[in-house]
Amino acid sequence: MAHHVVQSQKLLAEKQYAIYEQDCVTLPKELKFTHNGIDATITRHKLFKHLNGYIDISTLNLTKYQIEQIDLMTHGGITYNSEGTIGFDCSHVGDFMPSSYELSGNFLPNEKYRTSEWVEKHIMYIIDEIPNIPCFAPQEE
Repeated sequence: MAHHVVQSQKLLAEKQYAIYEQDCVTLPKELKFTHNGIDATITRHKLFKHLNGYIDISTLNLTKYQIEQIDLMTHGGITYNSEGTIGFDCSHVGDFMPSSYELSGNFLPNEKYRTSEWVEKHIMYIIDEIPNIPCFAPQEE
């Protein structure tokens, strides 16, 4: 039974790695795009090979509260916040890490490779939600 489970997990890992390889054809290095007037970028980490998503918020004049709310809706939370740009990465628990798989064959059954299409849709979701976030926390009565 244990051998069957290991084989099944290996097949899952191979499938996720194949998705990663195809995504490298779709997005070799980076993609820049604009959604609802806001610039965004998707990059592939050079060493670890996962994707990162960035949103240029420099023209939005967001409050600290709004950025905190964006953090809550962002995959893994905001992991980059500098010079008017916020970003997130796809290297969290549950994310398939191509480099880990290449180096050690490590893979957990529930890990999923986040494709460039997935990251682009997530960025667009965040951008679409920004106008719905109030500037300040609601006051308790």
